[in-house]
Amino acid sequence: MGGSTDGLRQKQVDKLSSSFGNLDPFGTGQPLPPLQIPQQTTQHSIVLPLKKPPKWIRRPVGASFSFGGKLVTFGNVKVHSQQGAEQQQQQHVFISQVVTEKEFLNRSDQLQQVMQSQGFISYCQKKIDASQTEFEKNVWSFLKVNFEDDSRGKYLELLGYRKDDLGKKIALALNKMDGSDVHIKEEKHEYEFLPPSGGTFNISISGDIDGLITQALLTGNFESAVDLCLHDNRMADAIILAIAGGQELLARTQRKYFAKSQSKITRLITAVVMQNWKEIVQSCDLKNWREALAAVLTYAKPDEFSALCDLLGARLESE
Repeated sequence: MGGSTDGLRQKQVDKLSSSFGNLDPFGTGQPLPPLQIPQQTTQHSIVLPLKKPPKWIRRPVGASFSFGGKLVTFGNVKVHSQQGAEQQQQQHVFISQVVTEKEFLNRSDQLQQVMQSQGFISYCQKKIDASQTEFEKNVWSFLKVNFEDDSRGKYLELLGYRKDDLGKKIALALNKMDGSDVHIKEEKHEYEFLPPSGGTFNISISGDIDGLITQALLTGNFESAVDLCLHDNRMADAIILAIAGGQELLARTQRKYFAKSQSKITRLITAVVMQNWKEIVQSCDLKNWREALAAVLTYAKPDEFSALCDLLGARLESE
């Protein structure tokens, strides 16, 4: 390990020479000189670098697949020259199309034609008609809506919220609550809903809640009047007075009202009034993701619509 053949040979010669010692086996009267082996002279050959690779290293044929189902092949073709001359070889490259999925190729061609003609709506409708499962039909229906006018309204219809159907349901519910003879009267004038202006009325300034509210109104102190109404749980009066007191007072009154109210839809009303759509997306039960998406479609601004949808999708994906 790590030595050379010359060194090993020299060691063997030294051992052989030392085994005889300095004896004189031939009677010459002189000791034997140490054995020596002739040194082999090595001739250093000069290898010239090749300018071109040799012909025998060249591959005669080859093949390789490429993108788009292409097959590239090459090979040497012998060309017959004139009589008496040597045959010459020429290299040829062939590119052929390999088709294994004809149906897939036809669908790809159809999609290319649709993209060039911009006929996305008709293409999606054909896919909807040819759908074999409800899930596939819903996917193509949502894709179709992206290319139609009023896409948000169409999204709401796909989620099951049609404005016409909802109006009929509300009218039917009101008729059931108020009686069959009651109808919605939209043509009535505003003054018909106001209390009659005839006769006299008393302005009470007693020490009870009504009297204190009266004194606050007479002095223009809407904020104190609203606080008294809220304290007495007269929410409707508080909201009406807050409207007269300005936007700032109305916003504060709304927050106080929502803090006191504990109904099932309080948080939804709060989000709608305060325009806090992120609250709906982040805090709603995921079983109601359709309702959350419907609220975003109805109220969200275009610049915040995508971010809210991404947030809802992330919740659905993670949970």
